[in-house]
Amino acid sequence: PPDKAAAIALLNHALDIGYDFLDSAALYGFGANETLVGRVMKPHRHRFTTRRPFPPHKPRNPSATHLLH
Repeated sequence: PPDKAAAIALLNHALDIGYDFLDSAALYGFGANETLVGRVMKPHRHRFTTRRPFPPHKPRNPSATHLLH
């Protein structure tokens, strides 16, 4: 996985330059990706749209289930 600080900086930069759509899935980093994206983007919810495919099973990372609601 990428360095957490670098990933946060990249997500913030994407917002700064106008990205407004994020595509994610629980299988990226076994849910770690969605947890990170959720933390960084939560204060900016009104600025972007997310897409997440919903698997027929629970996410492998139970800590990421809050992102499904």
